[in-house]
Amino acid sequence: VLALVLLPLAQSYEYFEDLMPNGRNVMRNGVAWTAVGHNTPVESPTDLTKNLFGLAWKANGYIWTRDLCNADSDADGQSNGMELGDPFCKWVSGQVPFRTTAISHPGFADSKSTAPVPAAGATAPPPVLVQTTTTTTLPAGTCRASDVKDTSGWKFECMVEMVAGVSLHWRMLDGDGGKVDLALAKGSTAGWLSLGFPKTPGVMLDSHAVVSKSSGEIVLVDLNNLVGAFPTLATSGMRVPFAGAEAATINGKRLIIMKKVQFPDLRKVSVIYGLSDSPWETQHGGTSASRGGTTLDLVSGSSSADDAENEGTDILVYIAVAGMLLIVLLGAWLTQCASKRPPAFWTTQVYGSVTPLGMLGFLGVLVCCALAVAAPFNSVAAADTAYSITLGLGLATALVASVPIWFAFLKAGLHNVFGISREIAWRVHAVFGALFLVLGTTHGIAALTTIGIDIIGAEPHLLAGLIGMVLVLLGVLPALAHSIAPQAVRYDMFKLLHYLACAGYALGFLHVLGQLVHLVSGRLALLMAVNGIALLAWVAQRVATMLSTKKGQITRVDMLNDTSSVHVALTVRCPGFDFAPGQWARLSVPAVGVVGHPFTLVPGEDPDSVCFIVKGEGSFTTSLMHSTVKDSRVRLEGPYGAPPVVRALATWADSVIFVIGGVGITPVLSLSQAARATGKDAFLFWSLRSAKLFRHCTPRLSAVLDATRTHVQLTGDAESPQVWVGDGVEDPGLVPSKDRRSPAVWMSQAVGQLEEAGKSSALVFFCGPPGLAKAARDGIARAAKEHPHVSLRLHEEAFRFIPSYR
Repeated sequence: VLALVLLPLAQSYEYFEDLMPNGRNVMRNGVAWTAVGHNTPVESPTDLTKNLFGLAWKANGYIWTRDLCNADSDADGQSNGMELGDPFCKWVSGQVPFRTTAISHPGFADSKSTAPVPAAGATAPPPVLVQTTTTTTLPAGTCRASDVKDTSGWKFECMVEMVAGVSLHWRMLDGDGGKVDLALAKGSTAGWLSLGFPKTPGVMLDSHAVVSKSSGEIVLVDLNNLVGAFPTLATSGMRVPFAGAEAATINGKRLIIMKKVQFPDLRKVSVIYGLSDSPWETQHGGTSASRGGTTLDLVSGSSSADDAENEGTDILVYIAVAGMLLIVLLGAWLTQCASKRPPAFWTTQVYGSVTPLGMLGFLGVLVCCALAVAAPFNSVAAADTAYSITLGLGLATALVASVPIWFAFLKAGLHNVFGISREIAWRVHAVFGALFLVLGTTHGIAALTTIGIDIIGAEPHLLAGLIGMVLVLLGVLPALAHSIAPQAVRYDMFKLLHYLACAGYALGFLHVLGQLVHLVSGRLALLMAVNGIALLAWVAQRVATMLSTKKGQITRVDMLNDTSSVHVALTVRCPGFDFAPGQWARLSVPAVGVVGHPFTLVPGEDPDSVCFIVKGEGSFTTSLMHSTVKDSRVRLEGPYGAPPVVRALATWADSVIFVIGGVGITPVLSLSQAARATGKDAFLFWSLRSAKLFRHCTPRLSAVLDATRTHVQLTGDAESPQVWVGDGVEDPGLVPSKDRRSPAVWMSQAVGQLEEAGKSSALVFFCGPPGLAKAARDGIARAAKEHPHVSLRLHEEAFRFIPSYR
């Protein structure tokens, strides 16, 4: 029993003896002191107290360092290195110390070395590895013969070529517990070289490696992350025990030589390698670095490559990107085809602006994201689930990141490709922006958990990713607050703060670029290209938009004030500003504010003039009403939007039904004229509160609309219509009805007229508040039941310029 107790103790201090110079040769006053760190010559289970050197050795992590070497633990006037034969403090485990005689004990002041102190300015001779006298010769023909020798001229027995110019050599040691000497060689002497032992065969992450820097210094590192800030290890902390390592340059080759490496199974030895001709400090993970791995049978000399150079199977990411592209192309083709035909199930709005086709596309994107998240689980760069999840979330974030950008274009963007309105594009932008935030935030939390804030703070590209995500959050919080409390966030604040999200996206792009530099990967290059193209295209369009902005001047201001609401009608002279019916522009009035606000364009009295009708709500419009803006200079950015009325009437629709609330009448002022030009029928349901707004718009509407197909109801003024309708108007044409109708009932009646006339399809154009939008959708549902022979398609212009998820 005592033997069993003493056995592990003996093994422990024998192991430590090889971690310090002359650990097996320490003498104290003629007595061999094998338990160097203890107060007894031989470690005793009854006395485990440590001497002064033993305490310092333990405090230093059982590592022989320059500081410990230069220290004088027993205060006898001689350094620990002087007493243990390493006066120059150059020794590393596995080398022959500078001196092997006159070794004293560094833990007792009564023991001092009698060796002379090296002269001032003297330098240590080149290191020599401990030589093992015998080897076990492998049977002839079992392995490829090595042509490499170590620094003492001792030849290795076997070799295997990892890749061109990189080879691994080994020799079996006789009588030493199945240990081997290893040497990794590369064909050039520049740069660095590393030999590592993976936790999982072929996996770089969580491997322990011996690195020979370009200076020749040997360091032991733990490859516990994918960014390159690797912690160093002690010899005792290495996954695979060995006696020592050195760097050498022999016959034009750069070598790492490891002595007495102990593998649990010589028939299944997994190693990885890395090398570069650039310095370790600047390119240990960059584009010039090469990596690889192999699993060896050291007895037979056979090997199988592990493909560690490619840190992952990129096929899933390629499939995900191809899937996203397919969704875009297929979705664009289907929506374009649908826009030219009567409504079908796939394009019917079942919830807000959501269609079955849209839901199917979003589910397809989620599948692509799942593929990206799953990709690292097939990767040799991921050793455990936490890292795989972190990497996968990062890939999915990069995959989705460009979608909100593509749907943020005001002119030529994906919304044009899909043939959808700018407003629906904003909702798509918001939905995928939310998905991006969820993935990105989760990726950031996972990175903080698995990598740590210290490493992230030390790596600029990782810090850029973290700061970028914070900026994106700050840029979208106003939109989230608006969805909860609409009055809490005004348009100006949202617009200015939202540019923080743009800056965050740019930093995220730099993050991906930095990862690409550190981890050469086809999938990262592809994702960076996708996001880079989106970012450059968005910036180019913004620059082009700014350059094409027109300058104008306000020539007329009409205040439409009544007891129910307040509106402002502006006339702006802006020669050369052309637009199509129903389009809108951003109007900025420097006298009021720097942010441009979106308003529908109404044709002016002459070709060089445009009009805007603005409802008096919000800080901008309130400032317009209380400021002297006549003759003020303005800027017009646009025009934007492509209402489908004209295209629908020219292709599939027999008529258009306008369902309008309040100031939403502004696009109808031009679209109704365009509808009449096609010769098709146009119906109008207009519910409003302002009598003066009605009177201001009546002349334009009366000229193009049939009063029998029009229903106008005034909800906010108690005056009799006859009192004010005809004031200054010879033939008002349109008169507000005293009959208050439900929009759904009116729409069903209008569709009934179409059915009686033999019409089969109509476009329902809605512009107004959310409550009226619901009534319009209910009207379509009711009309579809009561008049199934007429197909209806809804187009919404709710003018909610802060994105809504509906």
